[in-house]
Amino acid sequence: MRQSFQFTPGILLLAENDPLVHKFLRKVLDKAGFTVLSAATSEEALRIEAAFPEKIDLLLTAFTMPGLSGSDLAEAVARRRPELTVILMSSYPEVEKIASGHGWYYLMKPFVAAALFDLLRDMLGIKVEMLIARV
Repeated sequence: MRQSFQFTPGILLLAENDPLVHKFLRKVLDKAGFTVLSAATSEEALRIEAAFPEKIDLLLTAFTMPGLSGSDLAEAVARRRPELTVILMSSYPEVEKIASGHGWYYLMKPFVAAALFDLLRDMLGIKVEMLIARV
């Protein structure tokens, strides 16, 4: 008899200003079981984060955002939540150096859901098959 296994990926703060990318990420992450706190701007993400009393496990943010950049957002949130894991998304390869300089992860845009799941697996020890099965 197989033992059942309950998988809870955690709470993720998503900051993405491109509506199509935002919708795609929200759908994929929701179906994968994440609790997604969703923002279209860095400023909105900061307001959500400040008002959210529970632990946020992961910040997934676009690097290029109107107003406050994704890296500035990550720095601000990480000051208040030093345990936070950060993924910077960008189509600019040089952003990888910025991310690694802070101990963050980098995800090259454009990407498919499997690439995001691979990164999450490597970061959080999540089995990709478990995530893909939910999507």
